Amino acid sequence: MTIFVLMTAAVFMAWSRNIPQGKSFMYWKKYSALFENVATFLAWGLAISGMIAWGWRRYGTYEWGTSKVLAIGKLHRYFG
Repeated sequence: MTIFVLMTAAVFMAWSRNIPQGKSFMYWKKYSALFENVATFLAWGLAISGMIAWGWRRYGTYEWGTSKVLAIGKLHRYFG
């Protein structure tokens, strides 16, 4: 969770750097802006799926939700 919070803070800092002076939208003519967004959403997917998988394994019941727990764990491993 700490890495997720630090990564989100870094993303907001990068996004604010890509907004030109006097504009309200991001400068999309740079490849760095595109790659930052792709990396951001992949990293958010990894972090969120890991938190969900950990929560379900720790606090969930497995009577009816075993396939859900295993599927989200596989998704987290795939992103990782």
